[in-house]
This record gives sequence, C-alpha cells and structure tokens, in this order.
Amino acid sequence: MIEKLAPQEAQVGQPATFELVVRNVGNATAFDVSVTDRIPDGARMESAEPQPARRGGNGLVWSLGNLRPGAESRIRMVLIPERTGEIGSVAQVTFQAQASGRIVVTQPKLSMRLLAAEAVRAGESFDVQIRIANDGDGEARNVILETDVSEKLAHPAGAEIRYSVGTLAPGEATQVTLSLSAREAGAVRQNMVAYGEAAQAVEQALEIQVVSPDVSLDVRGPSLRFLERKAIHRLTLANRGSASARDVELVATLPRGLRFVEADQEGTYDPRTHAVYWSLVELPAGQEGAVRMETVPIETGEFSIDFSLQAEGIERRVERQAMSVRQLAELAFEIEDEVDQVEIGSETVYRIRVENQGTKDSRQVALRLLFPPGIEPTDQIRSPLRYQRRNNEIVFETLDHLGPNESFEIEVTAVGKQAGDQRVAIEARSEERPDWVRKEESTHVYADR
Repeated sequence: MIEKLAPQEAQVGQPATFELVVRNVGNATAFDVSVTDRIPDGARMESAEPQPARRGGNGLVWSLGNLRPGAESRIRMVLIPERTGEIGSVAQVTFQAQASGRIVVTQPKLSMRLLAAEAVRAGESFDVQIRIANDGDGEARNVILETDVSEKLAHPAGAEIRYSVGTLAPGEATQVTLSLSAREAGAVRQNMVAYGEAAQAVEQALEIQVVSPDVSLDVRGPSLRFLERKAIHRLTLANRGSASARDVELVATLPRGLRFVEADQEGTYDPRTHAVYWSLVELPAGQEGAVRMETVPIETGEFSIDFSLQAEGIERRVERQAMSVRQLAELAFEIEDEVDQVEIGSETVYRIRVENQGTKDSRQVALRLLFPPGIEPTDQIRSPLRYQRRNNEIVFETLDHLGPNESFEIEVTAVGKQAGDQRVAIEARSEERPDWVRKEESTHVYADR
C-alpha cells in the first residue's frame, strides 16, 4: 500500500514538506518496488530524500528495491508553492510478485533383447524369448510390442502381432515368449519394435536360418525285359537340402508280372503287399544313398513299378518306371571235340549242342558244319535232322521250330588229314536272327615222326 502525507495549508514561497509511505502489508516479498509521482502545478521541488532515480518533466520515479512482508519505505519531498490555490498530485506504487515451485524431470528408456535358436527346421515350431526392460529413471506407460511375421514363418494370430506389455517402473523388466512356426527354408530377418508413452521406440532384429531337407530319387532300371530274364533296378537318394532327412522310407511296389528275387541294404520284401521296403534313420545334408533290387518277369505285357519316397518333413513322392516284358527266342549252340590233339589218320568226334534258351519258339533253325582241309568228316554222323554232305561241308535241314528249353545234339566223326591247328566251325541262324552266327573248335593234328 502507499500513503501520502501533506500539510493542510502552506504559504506562497514557504517550504512545505510532503511524505510518501510505502508499506508491504502482504505475507510475501514484493520485488522491484517502484513509486511514481509528479510535482504539482503551481509549485516547485526544492529537495527530495531519497533522490528520485529519474525525472522527466514533472514526473518523478523512485526505485525502492524489494520489500519483505511488514517492511516500509518513506520518501520526503520539500515543495515551494508559487501561487495561491490548491496544489496536489497522485502517487503510484508498482511491484513484482513471484511464485516458484520445483519438479523432478524423469525419462523412461526402453531396451530389448532377443533370444532364439540360430537355425530351425521347416515345419517345426520354436520360441523367441523377448526381454523388455525400462533402463530409464521414469515410468514407461502403455508399452507395446509389435512385429510383422516373416513370410517364411507363421503365427496363429496372423501376420501382424501387437502385444500390450503394460507399465514398466524404472529398472523393471519383463519377458515375453513369442511362439512361431517355420514354413519354408531360407534366411529370415524378424524385426521387433517396442515403444511406450514418452519412451523412444527401440527395435531389434532376429536372424534365423530355416533349414529343410530336400531328397531326390533317381530310378534306373530296364524299360524292356524278356520273360524269365532278371532285371536290376538301382535307386539313388540324394539330399540336396540344408538339413538332415530323418526317418527316410523307400518303397518299391511291384506289379503282378514281376517276381521279387533280392534286395540289398536290408531291403525287406512283404509278399502280402508285393512290395520291398527300405528304412534309413538319417540321410545328412549333401550326402547320397543307393539301394539295389533284382526281379524276374514272369508274365508278358506292359507293367510299371511304383517307387515312393517319404521322410520327416517331406511330402510323399512317387516315381513310376514303366517296363515292357516280351517273350524271347534265344538260340544257343556250341561245339566241342572229344580229343583236342589227334595224330594224322586218327579220329575225333565233334559234338554240337543246340538249345532254345528263350521263352518262345525259335523258328526256321538252320545249321551247317564246316571242316578245314586238314580235317575230313566220315560217314559216322548221328543227327535228329536230315543232312547233306558237300565236300567238307555238312548242311542240315531247316528245323521248323524249336520250343523254349528244347535242345538236340549232333555227333560227327572226323579224321585228321594234315598236321597243324585245324578249326572246325558250326554256323547257325534262325528267323529271329537271320544272319549266320559262327563258332569254332580248334583241333591240333600232328604227325608221328
């Protein structure tokens, strides 16, 4: 408050004392107290205590500083009236009021750490352990964990995961388990983001290698076979994937026209299913395995063998091999001499055996026996076929047909005529093999000196 004290009456030319009283009647300090007044018209100022801080025209300003509660300050002015009448002025006081308060400024700070296996198999599930901590000195409110699931992974909730962690006090941490499943092989980079109110987002990337076996099956075997002629089938497994193939099962399902003979690598034949089974506990990545199977066609016709492959995490695949089974006329013949070394003038016997080792008739079977000059055939000839002698050549009549597994023998006695290595030849042909096929038997003829 401000109060102005003045005399009730003053005379012209005589000093008159005016006093200003400024008092702080409040309960807080008044800062920068300032008092303004002016010299009234019709008077002049002779002195002031204290002196005003500045003056301009008739205006006066005093700066009193700060006034504590209950304190006061006084200003004295001596004025000389210069005319009669009323003189006066209005004094004003100004000040600054202050209020203060203290707060503690804090800030939450999130951190995140991920833990998971470096490699997982396609088709398997795995867990990602996510530790989210508040390393700051302020409370982290409404913390959210977000991630977009990679195309090579899957989650029951879908491709976009948003998990509410809640509030984390300073120094508090929580652990979240995210269960995912691997869908396909390849490198995966899974980004995780955590954020909250007044907390800067933190991001971490999880790098995982999804591995998977990739087993190929290569089947090699005859596409044409003759009845009762064995067939060899070779199967090669190759794992070109990035993980071991486990519990590998290989099955060869035979048609009714094939008879199982044997299989290696502990292949087991089941007559109820007419199939052969192989089992392999594990085929490491980058390695191969091979098995062998032997069968015999027992019926003619068009057949196929189904080879199926299955392993853990690998869908069943089937390779089909076609086989045509036909009958075969296979004419076999041989010639041998009874005595390999004969003296000139001595005899030896040549035996010719002819057999159809095929599965159908051999037709139009023709034979001829050829002697060199050093060997001469005699008339001692035993043959189921009629024949004709033409010098040193014996031609047998053409046999209309020779059934499967049928055979006959011819015996011809001959005499050694010239010393040396003499070669007797038998030639045969048939409807199935129209070109002459020749076989020889060597007989050494010597002279007795």
